[in-house]
Amino acid sequence: MKVAVFSRFLHQGQICMSSNRIIVDAKVYDDFVQRFVAHVQKLKCGDPRDPDTVIGPIINSSQLRNMLDLMKPSRQAGARQVFRRRSARVSASSAGVRRRHQ
Repeated sequence: MKVAVFSRFLHQGQICMSSNRIIVDAKVYDDFVQRFVAHVQKLKCGDPRDPDTVIGPIINSSQLRNMLDLMKPSRQAGARQVFRRRSARVSASSAGVRRRHQ
C-alpha cells in the first residue's frame, strides 16, 4: 500500500513519474480503496520546509486549475470521490516566499 500511495503523491503528483492509474482486481477493490484512503488520510500536508510534510503546495494556480480540470471527465463518467481534504491557503509572504520582479 505504501508504494501505491507514494507513487501517486510523490511531489504532489506533479511530475511525469506519478502513477495516474492503479489497476486493482475487482475481488480486492473495496478493501484496496479502504486501505488506500486510510493511508492517504495520514499524509501530512503543509509547509514543505517542515520535514514531516509529505504533500506540499501545488506549484501555482494554473497547475491547480489543470489538476481540477483533469478530474471533471472522471466525475462525469461516474467516478466517485472517496476522500477530500480541504486545502490550506497560505500566502506566499506568510510562507517566506519572495516573488521575483520582472
